[in-house]
Amino acid sequence: MNSQPARVSAMLTYKGKIAVEKKGDKYVLLGGKIEKGETVLTSAKREIKEELGILLSKLKYISSRRISGREIHFVKGRLSEGLFGKIRLEKKLKMAWVQKRVFFENALFPCPKIIRS
Repeated sequence: MNSQPARVSAMLTYKGKIAVEKKGDKYVLLGGKIEKGETVLTSAKREIKEELGILLSKLKYISSRRISGREIHFVKGRLSEGLFGKIRLEKKLKMAWVQKRVFFENALFPCPKIIRS
């Protein structure tokens, strides 16, 4: 069985909402493939920089789990007022800010319970 490349998923919060990418009527956390030689946290920082145009220095590793043959590493971060104002979305990204409850009810992939807190 060929496993897919590992992925990092970042739960970024701002004023009680989570930054998500819309995939049809479902949501996924921001993130992407972990490149060769990257740690989980450096990969998350790079993905956030690529997708939102901001450098988020404080991220916390939460958990990992295997979903559909792919190792997913979850991290958490919180945006400050100053960083929120600097967001520049990647053009193809369909991003939204949603309440946690809405995200977890409509997540494309299951998330570990630990990130729900």
